[in-house]
Amino acid sequence: GEEYKDFESLSEIDECRSLFHRLMVLDKLLERLTECYPIKNGFIHSKELTFHPLLFNFWSRCFLKLKPCFSGISLGQAKNLFHQLRARSEKPPFQMPGGEDNFLKNFLAYCSDFEPEAVAMLKDTLSLVWQKFQKEYEGVSISYINGRYSKFFTITTSL
Repeated sequence: GEEYKDFESLSEIDECRSLFHRLMVLDKLLERLTECYPIKNGFIHSKELTFHPLLFNFWSRCFLKLKPCFSGISLGQAKNLFHQLRARSEKPPFQMPGGEDNFLKNFLAYCSDFEPEAVAMLKDTLSLVWQKFQKEYEGVSISYINGRYSKFFTITTSL
């Protein structure tokens, strides 16, 4: 673990408060999603699992018009996802036009009863998550996509 560190400025406290609120709205979103689509026993087996695969597995399945759930996608489905997302973007940095809007709309549809401040925070947080995703894959050719190094998806071998 990390050693304890005192806050050195008010901006550090504000940054932690903001991060905490972002985690709270992501937790609330994941709670809502798991109410609608329960996670199968045994799915969360990795100590390294973060919220990224939960969000991106679910979203990619919706985007590809597969059954909504938290299960991974096959390598072929992952490559199809990027082919569709990139449209006509043929060389790095690959653009994903409309991807962020689709990502946001997909998740915000589950939050119609959230407080307006929570929706705004969630939208901003999901936008930051999308930007990290886009940055991660903007230089990766579809032929190089595989499950071994994917921190955003669970790419399965048996679909």
